Amino acid sequence: MRNLAKTAAALLSAALLCLSGCSVSFVNLGGGVHYQHTESYTAGDREITEPITELDIEWPSGSVRVSAVSGSTVTIKETTDADLDDDLKVHSWTDGGVLRVRFCKSGVSYRKSAKKTLEITVPEDTVFEKITADSASADLVCDQLRTKQAVMDAASGNLSYTGTADSFRASTASGNISFSGEADEINTDAASGEISVVQHGKSGSISADTASGNITVEAEQTDRLKAHSASGEQSLRLQEMPQQTSLDSASGNVTMYLPEDADFTADISTASGSVNYELPLTKSDGSTYTCGSGANKLSIGTASGDVRLLKL
Repeated sequence: MRNLAKTAAALLSAALLCLSGCSVSFVNLGGGVHYQHTESYTAGDREITEPITELDIEWPSGSVRVSAVSGSTVTIKETTDADLDDDLKVHSWTDGGVLRVRFCKSGVSYRKSAKKTLEITVPEDTVFEKITADSASADLVCDQLRTKQAVMDAASGNLSYTGTADSFRASTASGNISFSGEADEINTDAASGEISVVQHGKSGSISADTASGNITVEAEQTDRLKAHSASGEQSLRLQEMPQQTSLDSASGNVTMYLPEDADFTADISTASGSVNYELPLTKSDGSTYTCGSGANKLSIGTASGDVRLLKL
C-alpha cells in the first residue's frame, strides 16, 4: 500500500471512533496526513479543462466516487455537513496530466467532526494510464472508467470498480471488493470481506484471496484462475474452462458451474467433505477426475467443505 496504508494502524484507530456511515471524526494524527508540494494544491471544489491521464487519490475517511460522464471537463465536488475552512477542504493539483486529490491541506491536525463525501467526474472518453485510490476507512467507487492500470487500497473500506483495465489490483484489510468489467489481469485480496468478480471478454488471469469472506467469480474466458479462502464459500460460474485453475478453502464449500462439454483433469481432495458432480466425469484413482479430453488442469482442496461441479 501507499502513504495512507503505510500508516494504516494509526488511521484505522481514528476511523474506529466514527463507524457510522460516512461520518468521520477529525482527530490529531501526529500532525495530520502529509504530502509534498503543498503550495501547488488548490482548496475546494473545482472544474478542470485540461486533459487528465492519471488519477491519484488519497482519502482517509468518508466516501469517494469517480464516474465517467458526458462532457469535456473534470469536476471535483466535496459535500460536507460542516462549515470547513480552506485548510480542511479537499485539495487538488494537476501536474503534467496527473490529477492528485487529497483530503485536506498537508500537515493539518483534524479537530472537527464532519461528513466528507468526494465526487469526481471525468469525460466518458477518458482513457487513463493509471488510477490509484488509497484510503484508511473510506469506501471507494470507480464507475465506468477505462484505464491501463487500476490500484485500489484500503485499511478498512469497501472497494468497487466497473469498467475496463489492462491490470486491476485491489486490497483491503477489512471490507468488500467488487469488480465488474474487462481486464487482462485481476488481483483481489481481502483480509476480512467478500470478493465478487464479474469478468467480461478475455482475461489472462483472475486471483481472489480472502481470509474471512465468500468469493464469487463469474468469468467469460480466462487462462488462469486462482481462489483461496480461509473461511468462506466459493462460487465460480465459468463460461469456458481455464487452462489452469487452483481453488482451496480451509472452511467452506466450493461450487463450480461449468459447461457440460468442459475439458479438464481434476485433482480434488477434501479432508472432511463430499464430492458431488453433474458433469460427465470419469474417476481414475482416489482423487483424480477427467472430463472430456482432460486438457486443462483443475485443482481443488478443502479442509472442511463439500465440492460441487455443476452444469451451467
